[in-house]
Amino acid sequence: MRHPHWTIAALAAGVLAVSGLARAQMPSEPPASNSHVPGGVINPSSGAGAGGDAGIAKAPQGTDAEFVDKAAMAGKAEVQASQLALKQAQSADVRAFAKRMVADHGKAGAKLNEIAAQKGMKPQVDQISDPDVQALRGKRGHDFDTAYLAAAGPDAHKKAVALFEDEARDGKDAQLRAFAQSTLPTLKHHLSMAETVARKVGAQ
Repeated sequence: MRHPHWTIAALAAGVLAVSGLARAQMPSEPPASNSHVPGGVINPSSGAGAGGDAGIAKAPQGTDAEFVDKAAMAGKAEVQASQLALKQAQSADVRAFAKRMVADHGKAGAKLNEIAAQKGMKPQVDQISDPDVQALRGKRGHDFDTAYLAAAGPDAHKKAVALFEDEARDGKDAQLRAFAQSTLPTLKHHLSMAETVARKVGAQ
């Protein structure tokens, strides 16, 4: 699966996205072995360990745990790409969009991390490098604008909206389901903003 340009958006999301993937692990379980996710692929760990610890037993599993992983990664990518846009973008519209993404996704990421911590989960986004964000570092001007919107613009936010809609509808954990529901309006607004900016700079 191609990394849902969570790479960015994801918050486009991500919005509320935004920073923050891994499942609740037993204290003795080693951290994820991969420090880099190739080609934008998000690879959540398989289930949380089962044991006598009550906190671990309550940790979300299955689709809820995958949601935490993907939402955290998307939020982190969105914030990082948008921080680069504030310095390297040519278009004032792109910079304004990026500023909003940093604020909204940063707030959403902090909230997601807070919920995950309460449930004994620790998104390990620091161990993962997003290739789309890395590719943006060497670009400037209009080339940067179009590449940024390709990574963190309309497509990324469409995927973010779909991810959050799935959790809001099918999530088993009440807190995560409520988080997804409350974040969706922001993500949908981001999608509309991204489409408008992309048209202005010729990225669509």
